[in-house]
Amino acid sequence: MSILHYKPMRHLIPMFVFLLLLLGVAPTSSGTSHSLNPTSQLTTNKYSLPISISGNVDFINQAKQNGWRGNGSSSNPYYIENLVIDGNDSFFGIVIQNTDLYFVINNTKITNCQYGIYIRKSSNFIVSSNTVTNSRVGLYLWKSNYGTLSGNTVSQTADSGIRVEESNYSTLSNNTVSGGNSTGIFITDSMLLNVLNNSVYDVRSTGIELYRGFKVDVSDNSVSGSYDGITVYNTPNSTVSGNRVSQSTGDGIRLSSSINSILRKNVAHDNLVGIRVGDSSGCLLLNNMAFNNSKYGITVSFGKENGLIKNIAFNNAEQFNLTMSAVSTLRMNLAQSSKVRSLSVRENSIGSSLNWTILDSKPTSYSVYKNSTLFSSGTWVSGFNSVNPGNISTGTYNLTVVFKNGYGDVVQYLVWVKVIPASAAKASTTTPTLPTSRVTTPGIPWYVSIVLILILAVVKRKPARSIKL
Repeated sequence: MSILHYKPMRHLIPMFVFLLLLLGVAPTSSGTSHSLNPTSQLTTNKYSLPISISGNVDFINQAKQNGWRGNGSSSNPYYIENLVIDGNDSFFGIVIQNTDLYFVINNTKITNCQYGIYIRKSSNFIVSSNTVTNSRVGLYLWKSNYGTLSGNTVSQTADSGIRVEESNYSTLSNNTVSGGNSTGIFITDSMLLNVLNNSVYDVRSTGIELYRGFKVDVSDNSVSGSYDGITVYNTPNSTVSGNRVSQSTGDGIRLSSSINSILRKNVAHDNLVGIRVGDSSGCLLLNNMAFNNSKYGITVSFGKENGLIKNIAFNNAEQFNLTMSAVSTLRMNLAQSSKVRSLSVRENSIGSSLNWTILDSKPTSYSVYKNSTLFSSGTWVSGFNSVNPGNISTGTYNLTVVFKNGYGDVVQYLVWVKVIPASAAKASTTTPTLPTSRVTTPGIPWYVSIVLILILAVVKRKPARSIKL
């Protein structure tokens, strides 16, 4: 009679796998787990001929013939989705016109046609998560209102990635446009639009262009590698905010022939000109940053009654280039040849100093604090200002410089100063680099760890069994 000894671990493996599946994860070779998405796994794109719809009746009939879900109402729109359309150089991939039925065009791939998705004289639509390549215009709205273009990818267009003409009350968000000899996003003769969180890169013409409109919000977009980044022409009462524009061979951001518009919290770097305002009136530049531009950081010319408040320009060939007749208000604008946050000086050094160029219409007083103790104070002027931290003993100091003006603004700059012995190496300044985003590697989810612990606990507590044969 033989005796076979075995441990219960092999019997627990099926239970372990079952628990993993129940929790919606599957083990991979890397040890990480990914949530299952039944919708995405079950979705299959279907090949289709180009689609042309004209009018409500035609839309209803085609929806029945093709089995499109929905009924055209606001609560249950028609869905045209999960298609693959090769236009074979035809005029359009999908064209919908003269309808006010609610509809969604979703997750459709279109290539090789003049216009990928063309919506004409229609309203109440969503165009989302589609891909259009090799067209003249990727997405085209003409005289269409109350729509959303979101999450689409357009590449290699000859005219415009996304083109909007005479269309109002719509939102363009989270779209990606790249490549081709075109403008990324072109908007003309339209009003009350939101252009938000789009990414445009490597287009030959302008990244985002507004031409003859009214009250358009262009915010939190990223544009790189175009001729001009973002241009706004004759579009009053508009907002350009929180955009990041780089590597333009022309202007990063340009506002021209506009009134009562706001440029706020934009970052423009590594362009020919960071931010340019010309022939505009009543416009405000607030909290923008321009650096590493090969000509001007910020320039304002012609026009009148424009204001610049708390803008920063550094490491440009020229920080600010202003025609003063075009500027009525200057408040705490900082110009630096470099963005210095730390400084090393030799003890009793006369030549080492902290320098600021601040442009302000009503400068009043400044104070310098060394480790929170008042070090020096005085009045300052609009333009170049200098503070010498020499004649202080060896050590590391927190110098905080506080500037005040007649508008009630208070701005402070903090600089760490290290004073080294007179015989030490040559003093130096340090210019910090821009922070880079961190990349994290996902680990095993917490609930999988708990399952493993429970299994190991059962194995450890239960002794091996013996079976007599």
